Amino acid sequence: MNFGKAVKVVCAMRGMRRSELAKRAGMSDSAISRFAVAPPSIRTIMRVCAVLECPPFLLVLLASEGADDLYGMAVYKAAYLGEQLLTLLNPVSPTR
Repeated sequence: MNFGKAVKVVCAMRGMRRSELAKRAGMSDSAISRFAVAPPSIRTIMRVCAVLECPPFLLVLLASEGADDLYGMAVYKAAYLGEQLLTLLNPVSPTR
């Protein structure tokens, strides 16, 4: 699992820098950057998700890197599900 990648994707969707996320979550920027090499605790995931207004399961899904991380779910299904969930984070503005 690569939570660093997942946080980067959600931050981009939210237009938020990692440093802003760290500040709002009460963490250091280096603590957030370590997510790429060591998975954060559930408590930390919940705190980061609260700031990002992102469901924790979406962050876990985005962090998955292969079939072993998905517990039997086909990778293509997980990718499709992730794409669909990301659209919820970035709703389309109504046209005029």
